[in-house]
Amino acid sequence: MQRRNFLKALALAAGATALIHAGPVVAAPHPHQKFIDALALFDNTIAVNKASKEVNDISFAMNELFAFMMANFAKPTPGDQEFTKQVLHLLETQSPESMDSRLRHVPPQIAEMIWPVAAAKALLSEHKTRVDARIMPAFSVFIKHYKEFIIA
Repeated sequence: MQRRNFLKALALAAGATALIHAGPVVAAPHPHQKFIDALALFDNTIAVNKASKEVNDISFAMNELFAFMMANFAKPTPGDQEFTKQVLHLLETQSPESMDSRLRHVPPQIAEMIWPVAAAKALLSEHKTRVDARIMPAFSVFIKHYKEFIIA
């Protein structure tokens, strides 16, 4: 009987040690975390644009946003008429406050491809963000994928 209790105690100790060395339990990320992070970068770009007259500061903030969107959002298919129609419908307003409001409430199934276009269009046209594309590594890649939708 003592041997059986010893083996149980040994198994419990091994399990406890494994839990201690496994590290903290990490919660699953929020299902819409990329939208939350993109909005934070979007808001940061607007704040830098308002606070700084330095094009380099603004370009750096926008480059961070573009790089994040390229890494985390699906790219549209060139010539996708349905996608272009959805972008135009989303962006048909002329008011920057209304655009920001609409951008923050795009349904996730549509937002995957529209959000980057809407953010770029809002920053470039509505917020009159001044940038120098020559110092923005993500700009050329971003424009390659989204240009036709941004200028639509």
